[in-house]
Amino acid sequence: MTIKVNFFAHIHFFSYLCNLFLILFVMKTTKFVVEAKKHQAKNNKSGKAGCYRGESNYAHILPIDSNTKEAKWDAIKKYGLLEAVKQYAKNDTSFYNHLHHLAHHLTSSQIMCYNFFRPLIEHPQKLAAVFLSLGATYIQDPKCKFEYMPNKKEQTNYDFYIGNKNAHIYCEIKYTEACFGKECRASIESWKDRQENLYPSLVRNTLMLWNDEVKKDIPNFVDICMKNYYQLFRNALSTKRDNDYVFFICPQENEDLQKSYTDFVTKYMSDYGKKHVQFVTWEDLIKHARKVFKDKKNFFDAFEDRYFAFLLNREI
Repeated sequence: MTIKVNFFAHIHFFSYLCNLFLILFVMKTTKFVVEAKKHQAKNNKSGKAGCYRGESNYAHILPIDSNTKEAKWDAIKKYGLLEAVKQYAKNDTSFYNHLHHLAHHLTSSQIMCYNFFRPLIEHPQKLAAVFLSLGATYIQDPKCKFEYMPNKKEQTNYDFYIGNKNAHIYCEIKYTEACFGKECRASIESWKDRQENLYPSLVRNTLMLWNDEVKKDIPNFVDICMKNYYQLFRNALSTKRDNDYVFFICPQENEDLQKSYTDFVTKYMSDYGKKHVQFVTWEDLIKHARKVFKDKKNFFDAFEDRYFAFLLNREI
């Protein structure tokens, strides 16, 4: 009887520790999101709180005169862009045309992406060297694009792209997002077509990415991914050749994102796949970029202050 009591006591204690760890993990990520929003509220130099879903007390959202793309872009150009970036905004009509619905939120990962990469694409060869240092192939004479869609039928849209006809690097940018997109939200007809035709075909064309368990039952794998790992899955499918890479660029402190990525690649990806579909922290990206763009110290300092000063104990 004593043995049974001790055994079950150990089981309950172990369960308690697991739950405690989970709570602390969630609290840490939630704390990052809360602190990031507080930090962006300080960055709101308009002096007014923005509106979201009918409520107007969100200090990390820029106020807009009307719910139009033009009004949002005007607010972003005035208050959302770094000083070193504002000079490019007037002529970037393609980026404006792809502006997200919530881009005027100062936590917008789309604007974060633009703030970081826009000055750097003036020197695409140096930017290619940054990605080389992160594990990608070296790209000669690369082209850079925001909001890039490589497959019109599949319709995955990447925040940033750098590449040429022989090599491609696709970047998905995150900041305060709680997770990667988990479920395909296509119409019933489109869902069925993707589940039965499009994605099984794409998986078979990228078999080098996936482990042996996936290859045993591709339809089941596709079904699981469309319901649980949709964004990670569909982005990974862009790596069709040895010189193709996908980078998920996320804050180190946003551990929910890292956990989701690790869970997906551990369950389903081969070693080759893990090399070509990478999780890169903003902290590492900035560190490598500083080494290549040695003349842009002030720019990188300004970017870190805009998005991560609360983690670096720096005042803004």
